[in-house]
Amino acid sequence: MKPKPLDFTLKKRARSMRQNMTPQESRMWLFCLKRLPFHFRRQDVKSPFIADFTCRKAKLIIEIDGTQHNSDCGKSYDEWRSGKLNEKGYMVLRFTNEDIEKRFTVVCDMVLHTTETRIKELESKR
Repeated sequence: MKPKPLDFTLKKRARSMRQNMTPQESRMWLFCLKRLPFHFRRQDVKSPFIADFTCRKAKLIIEIDGTQHNSDCGKSYDEWRSGKLNEKGYMVLRFTNEDIEKRFTVVCDMVLHTTETRIKELESKR
């Protein structure tokens, strides 16, 4: 089956984003997510979106939001986008760049706890 043009474009964009992560995304990846006992993906395509980080087993998406997300338009779009991802069964956790810079340990603890909880919930539904 031939990939859809949108999927190809998204995959290409995701690859570029993985190679050019923000400092906050890099910190989250290198010093938190890679060290957890769960498999996370960077810049994961969830058509028609690209999620910053995804744990497929937990159906959990982690977004690191810069200042562009603070505008009314940005907040509205993020709400709509999270709703669409929720419809696909994903939970979306959002953190700001400031959270990563000033409350990194708390963020990592929250991600660990949420991932463990989600996996248990999903396994109990099987």
